[in-house]
Amino acid sequence: MEDYVVFQIDDYHTAWSPDELYVKCAQDLAQILRAERAVLSDQEVADAMACRISFSTDDVTMIDWASALIFDRDADDVRAVLEFANMELLEMRFLDHQLDDALDQSYEVIGKTRF
Repeated sequence: MEDYVVFQIDDYHTAWSPDELYVKCAQDLAQILRAERAVLSDQEVADAMACRISFSTDDVTMIDWASALIFDRDADDVRAVLEFANMELLEMRFLDHQLDDALDQSYEVIGKTRF
C-alpha cells in the first residue's frame, strides 16, 4: 500500500495560461508536489515539474511520483487515469515481489543440487 495524493483545483481565476503558471509558480508547485516546505534547488524543481500535460488551453496536470496537481474544471477522466496507473504500478510491484521470491527459491534448489 502506498499513498498517492491528488490536488485538484477546479475553480480558479487567473490571467495566466498553464505555460505561464508553470514559469511563474514552478517553485511553489514543485514544493506542493514534493510535499516540501524548504525551497528546492533548480534541478529538483525541474525534476518535479518534468511531467505535465494539458488537453486544452485552460487546464494542466502536473504528475510526480507520489502526487499530482490538477488545474481543471472537469478532471474526472484525469483522476481515473491516475488511479488506474497507480493500481497498475502496485500490481507490477506485487508481481515483481512474487518473481523475486520464485527466483530465491530456485537459487536455493539449484544450490542444493550436486552434480
